[in-house]
Amino acid sequence: MYKVLALVSASILLIACSAGDSAVPRQEIEQLRSGKSTASDVKSIIGSPVSSLPMPDGSARCQWIFQQSGLSGGNPETKVMTATVRSGGILTDISVSGVSQ
Repeated sequence: MYKVLALVSASILLIACSAGDSAVPRQEIEQLRSGKSTASDVKSIIGSPVSSLPMPDGSARCQWIFQQSGLSGGNPETKVMTATVRSGGILTDISVSGVSQ
């Protein structure tokens, strides 16, 4: 019985520690460089966006949504990553904003 309780406690602790901000792939985002990375780079590193909005100047504003479940009944957290790619396919800016639910 105590072994099962210890195993469950250790599992919960491991999940809580690893869940920090894992919904947003920070290391992957840090690989992207404004003015150098291409739309293909962004797609291969982050994946396909959930939306892509063509802008009047020929650029595109792309968005990805990452959601992390709240632990211990806490509120889930949603992060939205937005990247703008100019008409030549080069990344011009990238940002991540958090939205609490």
